[in-house]
Amino acid sequence: MQIDLDPSGGARQRYVEDCWVCCHPCVIVVEYDSEGAASVAVERE
Repeated sequence: MQIDLDPSGGARQRYVEDCWVCCHPCVIVVEYDSEGAASVAVERE
């Protein structure tokens, strides 16, 4: 799965995207720390 990051969207971003393998929706959460480093978590919806 490829996730495009957009820092201009805020320090915490959450969106739903369909898995390209099984087509189930996945919740993607991107968080940026104070230095601008991103962490990404993906869970099934």
